[in-house]
Amino acid sequence: MPAQFSYGSIKLIATKKLKHVLKVPFNQVVVFDNRFDSTHFLVDRNALLPPEKDSFSMPASKEIKNYIERIIAPFPKDNRLVYISLKQLRFGNLNNFSHLLFFTADIFTPRNQKLIKIFSLQKTYFFRHSYEATITRALNDFVKKTCRKYSLDDNSRKTYAVEELNKNVSTEWASLPIVAQNNYVDGIFRTWSEFRDNKIDSCTQFGLELERDSTYRINLLQNHNYQKWNGQVENIFAVAYSGSLYIPILGKYFVPLEKMNNTFYFYVPHSLPSMFTIIPNWNLFEDVGSSVQPDFSGMDARAFLVFVGVIVVVAITVAIVRSIEKNKLRKKEAELVSEGYPGENFRNCFFDMGTGDVIYH
Repeated sequence: MPAQFSYGSIKLIATKKLKHVLKVPFNQVVVFDNRFDSTHFLVDRNALLPPEKDSFSMPASKEIKNYIERIIAPFPKDNRLVYISLKQLRFGNLNNFSHLLFFTADIFTPRNQKLIKIFSLQKTYFFRHSYEATITRALNDFVKKTCRKYSLDDNSRKTYAVEELNKNVSTEWASLPIVAQNNYVDGIFRTWSEFRDNKIDSCTQFGLELERDSTYRINLLQNHNYQKWNGQVENIFAVAYSGSLYIPILGKYFVPLEKMNNTFYFYVPHSLPSMFTIIPNWNLFEDVGSSVQPDFSGMDARAFLVFVGVIVVVAITVAIVRSIEKNKLRKKEAELVSEGYPGENFRNCFFDMGTGDVIYH
């Protein structure tokens, strides 16, 4: 297991001309890097090398300012300064986010000694060609849409002071229901969105017990489709129990969440592999399925018997497939747990409350 991060830097190069832009309503840019974690935008994982934390070749605010001013250089421009508040620019860590770029930014312009917001963009971009190409695509998109939507005609817009723009995005997370709440009622959060919105299933009775490996196990007194096998659970993103919050790792090892800086931190104990190993398998032990209720109205007896026969065959096939999958998951869990690494790296984690992604360091 790698013992530490290596570091790489990426420089943004203006290689493509902005399409469908006739004139740019500004010629100068100031960028505030308000991302929660502004140290990097990518953890590049490689099984044979230490994970690499990639950042820009200079501070993000300067790199993005320089890039935007280069791509607007060929166009006619108004002599005007704009301010950009960068709230999100990061490639995901969780396996279902790993090829996505999360991008969120607001742009403001001066008006009557104050600032008005011109445009906000919150969008997810799929990885394309390279990390640099994906980032420049997002920035190009942001500039083009700003040019189309730029207007100073609305006098009723809210105004801002420059100082209001330079605030970490975590200040916005304070209003999220799960962050604003301090007294947690016992219950189960089935998804990230239900966790964020503090919506629990409070009907299922359960308990948590601390084990020798410094993690907790859940004891479901009522099943309600949460219990799987060998202590594994499904459809549980987190639980609230006795006033505290816990999250399952690898489908059954619950660890406590600590609220701090308007997000939630957790620590992966040494009885488990580090987050570097766990995170590509984060959703491995979750089942995704649907329940369909068939309509038997209008079906004669012979057709019904044929239908039942087909259902039996399908049920047997599904049972065999699930048995094979369970054996694979047991083997995978054993492999992961046996890969525990004694160092402190990759065990301190927290949530990006804007996306539900996990950041680790």
